Amino acid sequence: MPFLDIHPARYRLLADLFRELTERRELFTQLGNDGIALRTAALLYFILIALMSALIAFSAPPVQVYSMVFQGIAVFMLFTILLSETGNSLVNPVEASVLAHRPISGATYTAAKLTHLSRILLFFVPALSAPPAIAGLLLKDARWFFPLAHLGIAAVAGVLVALFCCALYGALLRFIPPARLKSAAQTVELFAWVGFVFLGPATRRLSHLDPRPLLYALPPLVLLSLFALRFLSVDYLARVTAIQRGAPLPKTTRRSLIGPLIARYCGGPPARAAFEYTSRLMRRDYQFRRQAIALASTLALLGPALHSIPTDPFSSVFTPIHLVPHTIGLLTILLALILPGGGHHQASWLFRLAPPAALRSFVEGVWVSVWLGVIVPPNLLLAAALLWFWPVPHALLFALFSLGVGTAYSVAALPFIEGLPFTRQPIKRQPVMFPVLVVSGVVMAFAVALQHFVLFRSLASVAAAALVLFAASLALRPKALAVFEASSRFHLDCPHASLSVAPRSSHYV
Repeated sequence: MPFLDIHPARYRLLADLFRELTERRELFTQLGNDGIALRTAALLYFILIALMSALIAFSAPPVQVYSMVFQGIAVFMLFTILLSETGNSLVNPVEASVLAHRPISGATYTAAKLTHLSRILLFFVPALSAPPAIAGLLLKDARWFFPLAHLGIAAVAGVLVALFCCALYGALLRFIPPARLKSAAQTVELFAWVGFVFLGPATRRLSHLDPRPLLYALPPLVLLSLFALRFLSVDYLARVTAIQRGAPLPKTTRRSLIGPLIARYCGGPPARAAFEYTSRLMRRDYQFRRQAIALASTLALLGPALHSIPTDPFSSVFTPIHLVPHTIGLLTILLALILPGGGHHQASWLFRLAPPAALRSFVEGVWVSVWLGVIVPPNLLLAAALLWFWPVPHALLFALFSLGVGTAYSVAALPFIEGLPFTRQPIKRQPVMFPVLVVSGVVMAFAVALQHFVLFRSLASVAAAALVLFAASLALRPKALAVFEASSRFHLDCPHASLSVAPRSSHYV
């Protein structure tokens, strides 16, 4: 018998179908059904949280503060993961057009789509909460039942977070036009990360507050979420086509002002084509935007830096503003890892029709689009903000140095781009990103120490360092472009590619 308009037999068939498609690597968009990626990500989170909980436990904080800190970390991580997975499942129904004509109710379909969220909870709640629960026994005020209480609260919080995410998208499905739903969902995800960047440094003050008043807000929140969940089953399959199509493109396109300059100075029409192609799809491709928003966690490093803008680094006082250039550069490398993946990778055969000599200019245009789209805008905003607080020479020189650091990172990111942009199926890259993050963290720590103790003692040393960075980037750029070109030829299976040229890729080293 159907329960809440969910047909049990059809629900089981759909859940098995989604799991089978994921295991056969035909559906890459559901983390809960991808066993390898789910276990790898949970293991990495477990290791990181275990190290963090051991360090904090040995500092002997109060039990209440310790528990609230790790419960807050677990809730935030679950919220960001489940918000992305719930939105991708509901607003990117790639297989729904095949099933729309079937006699399947919207409630049955959405229930089957969201089943994989329960597997995420089963893996991530223990990974995020078991290490602090066990390490909490090292605290002097901890009772013997602290691990059970901590895990119990974490489990309840995880269910509430999943319920809230489903209710949030249920409300979006009810009040947002289907054609605008994808953009609205990704805007919600982006606001979640931006709010964390600006409010994150202030959360340390909340750890000393009494959590008991928050319990009074739980019943209204649960009732509101249950009410919003009802919207998930209202004419969902009838709006699938409009959701997949997205918002219509404008009838008139604006002529690019930068395109002719790129064609003239960066390799001709192929470079301009690469710039227009890459820059436009970076803004429009759903799968790339979804993964790019997930990578916005690196922007958390900007929280303390933005709050320390009034402190001039030339005053011999350490300030987190030193992290800004390297955070922008790290984000560039992470974007390079996901740049080959796209939602319309089936059309990659078009690149095989291009003349083989045009590929070199094309990859140069890709680099220009990344440099102009990722490196230049934040540094211009940084310069405008610093001019308000610092002396003009200090602000302009720091912005120039930050631009040099970002340029160096953009050149270093070229070997990480395994194929032409948006020509491959999106792949979850947690195993690859973890060593990249570790190595980048070591490099950033060394570079920040060098900046504080050596470079920012005089204006001349910073100016010289900026010029050296620009010169080194220009000198190494041809070699990096050659590696990127070889990797692109290999992944396109181009008949003109030389078999003696092996792409320097993390999968083939």
